[in-house]
Amino acid sequence: MVIRKIVENVFYIGLDDDITEFFEGIWPLPWGVTYNTYLVLDEKIALIEPGVREELAMRYISELESVVDLSEIDYIVVNHSEPDHSGSLPLLCRLTKAKIVASKFGVNLLRGFYNIAGERLVGVSSGDSISLGETKLRFISIAGVHWPDSMVTYETKNKILFSSDAFGAFGSLRGAIFDDEIDKTFYLEEAKRYFVNIIGKFAGNAGKAIDSLSSVDIRIIAPAHGPVWRTDIDLIVNLYRDLSNRMVRDKVTLIYGSMYGFTENLAIYIAGRIAEKGVEIEVFNVTHTHPSFTMASAWDSKVVVFGGPTYDNDIFPPLLTHVDYLRSKMLKNKKYALFGSYGWSGKGYRRIQRTLEELEWELIEPIVEFRGAPTSDAKRKADELIENIVRAIKG
Repeated sequence: MVIRKIVENVFYIGLDDDITEFFEGIWPLPWGVTYNTYLVLDEKIALIEPGVREELAMRYISELESVVDLSEIDYIVVNHSEPDHSGSLPLLCRLTKAKIVASKFGVNLLRGFYNIAGERLVGVSSGDSISLGETKLRFISIAGVHWPDSMVTYETKNKILFSSDAFGAFGSLRGAIFDDEIDKTFYLEEAKRYFVNIIGKFAGNAGKAIDSLSSVDIRIIAPAHGPVWRTDIDLIVNLYRDLSNRMVRDKVTLIYGSMYGFTENLAIYIAGRIAEKGVEIEVFNVTHTHPSFTMASAWDSKVVVFGGPTYDNDIFPPLLTHVDYLRSKMLKNKKYALFGSYGWSGKGYRRIQRTLEELEWELIEPIVEFRGAPTSDAKRKADELIENIVRAIKG
């Protein structure tokens, strides 16, 4: 548990979770995740984001009591009702007399999740505010980022944006909570993976939310997960804006699977030749990689290359899993290429084609398919494919 002062009357109270293996039961957390909550002290006291999962609630409450008498909390602001943001709320409801503030949609969710009495719940609309004394908390809807209840809270005195899932990142913080204390390269990469995995399907909503906040004077961004941004806030804002707008780089993502090494041989050949031509490429073996990582790479790649053997007259199942994850996030309008081996029957790649056609992806030819180990003819076709991929990148 970490308690840090952000400004004179605003405190960070956060918990590193290095126990949970999969966020939302889906996304791997090899470097953990943080649950960030914030305490605003004024004539009245507000707790922003009563976070942490239910299993960690007692530990969180114990630390919170070291900073504030729970009976003195006037408001608990729930920017987003998902249980990783609100898991400790039932306990806080019993231990405090605070009003629970959420969007009107969020109020309905909280009532359903935790059976909270109606008189405790205060539903707010975008633009509403609550005065704490010298400062006000202003609420701004960011519905659809990534739930319909989502909002952000703006603290007017110190110009802090408590941004909920927006501008969040995976990764535990280990006590260093501010962007000027951390390895920004690492957390920006984990912010990208967080965005694609959690918010990606609703990228358009995220873009609208960022635009709606452009007129707000923001000095500090305090998200529900990941670092607090106080020095280089443009880094995280620009990253989220680019991801929301589905901006692409001159980059290739190569995603392959291989049963006995035949497809892998050509995957390494293709990757090496593309790199030799000065094109950035990221390579993933689906047997050892969760789709969380391949999706994050493919999101801003101009071309995605899939390689896999035919298996039971179909495509290699682990590779298909990665394609299905891309479909689930509605990642559209990419260019792609296909290659792979077969034994007694080929054309398993057709399943991938059908899925990507639905997403309006454009095939770069030729499709390189070969029986067994890569033949000289297969490598000639691969060379032609590589030239066309490079042309698609640089053209």
